[in-house]
This record gives sequence, structure tokens and C-alpha cells, in this order.
Amino acid sequence: MKPSDVMKLPNIKYGEKWKEVEQANRPVHMRPDLMKVVWDLATTHPQWGFYVHKVDLMNGDTPTLRINSFEVRLDDDPIGILWSVYYRNQYCIGVSNKRISAQMDRGDMKRTTDPIKAVQLAKKYFGKKTPMELLQEGYVTAKDVLNGAVWNRDRGMRSDLEALSAVAHQFMFRDEAEQFKAYLKGRPDGEKLLNHHSKYVEMIAEKEIAEKVSTGFREDKTCLVILDGGTYIVKQGQLPPAMYTDADLPDYVRGKIGLLKLVNTKQIIDGVGCRVGDKSFVVMLEEEKQC
Repeated sequence: MKPSDVMKLPNIKYGEKWKEVEQANRPVHMRPDLMKVVWDLATTHPQWGFYVHKVDLMNGDTPTLRINSFEVRLDDDPIGILWSVYYRNQYCIGVSNKRISAQMDRGDMKRTTDPIKAVQLAKKYFGKKTPMELLQEGYVTAKDVLNGAVWNRDRGMRSDLEALSAVAHQFMFRDEAEQFKAYLKGRPDGEKLLNHHSKYVEMIAEKEIAEKVSTGFREDKTCLVILDGGTYIVKQGQLPPAMYTDADLPDYVRGKIGLLKLVNTKQIIDGVGCRVGDKSFVVMLEEEKQC
């Protein structure tokens, strides 16, 4: 078996990052142990995609691409990485992903000099995410999105207010808003300043909405909903997760998710919730109702 044989397998891919290298049709080199592990897994798991991850571009009489690792994906979702690493004075295979990292006190990689054991490790730890793993990832993403929503609006408000500050001290706090806008309209750059004023007022309202959802999320007054195929994984605060289908999903949750599916990722709807990602949502709870 040669590296070129591995690269011809249908589920071995360069990906967008190394597209130019693929088009240049450079010769490929990889260590025999990594080559054997990738071949065994790629031929027995055709549903897995193996994407060139880390490489060295070796220039010489014949420029060569030395592949040091492959990222493994299932349905375009990264499930692990296979490495060729030098560790404790010898080359070995590294197998890493979040599941392995969670079991280790230090690092996120298991290493072995035995290709057969490396294949066994990949088969054990690589695979479709469990509902709890999806929930954990969804929680972290939801937290980041909601915190970012408040921070971004704070930054936007500061930016727009700064643009108005040159004239704000003359008039903004002395007269009513309509009088202030009339004052801005009469200036040479009046339309631009009016636009900043309008955006700032809108940002105040948007921030209030973002803070409602963010506060509700922190205080367990929301449902985190993850779509997993035809299943809805639903989690509220410290309560155990619940699993629903289209047939038994609570109507008020279904209705709010229906609205959130119509908006862009990270967008927030007042009284409804936030679309965190393509398949994850934070839904505001109604009075005396649970997920």
C-alpha cells in the first residue's frame, strides 16, 4: 500500500484548506503507521470523512506534501483527529477528541505505537454524539451567544453614542427627543446624525430584549432545545432532559421553535427566545409551564 492509494479512497478528502495543494497534484507522503490506521478505518467506515488536517510542505527536487494528521467527520461534524506524533523518543499514533479529553487529567490525546490499538481507540471514541453531548455543546454555545448578544449591543450603543457626542452635550439632555432630532436635521450632516440617533434608540430596545432572554437563561426560566434528527432534546435548568417527537412536543414550545426557525442564527425574538444555531434554540418559558 502507498500513500497515493490511501488518497484515492472516496472518503479521503483535502477539504477547502488544502484545495490548492490538491489541484497542484503534489506527491503525498505519510508515515506507514498513520497510513495503515487511516486505510483500515476509511475502508471499514465509509460514512466517515477523513480530511487532511496538518501537513508539512517539503520543497526539493520533487515538492512533496507530508500529511501529519486527518480530521475525521461524520455528516460534516468533527468526531476526532488521527495524528502522527513524536512522543518519548519514538513515533506513534495519536487519537484525540472531546470524549478522550474529558477522561484525561492532562491533554486530549491517547497515543500508541500499535496501529491495531489506534484503530480500536478510534472505533471506541469516534462516533455520533450522544444526546447529553449535544446538550452540553448546546449549553456552551447558547451561553456564548447570549453573553455575546448583550456585549455586542453594548458595543454598538457605545459606538453610536460616540458618533453623537460632539453635539450631544449641546442639546441632547436639555430638550426633548423630537426637538433634539429637529436640531440634528438642520446640521450639514443631519441625515447621518439622525441615523445614528435612530440606531441608538433601536439598540436600547434590542439590548433590553437580549437581557431578558440572557437573564432567563441564567435563571433557568428557559428551555434549551436541540434537534437531533426527528427528536427534540429539551432541557430546563437542573431538571433531567426530556425527549420529544413532533407528535408529543408541547404546543407552546413547538410554536416558539416554529418562529425561531424563520430567523437567522443568533437572532432573538421578544417573548419567544433565541435561535442559537441551525439545530439549537433557547425558548422562553411561559408562566407556570415547564419544558
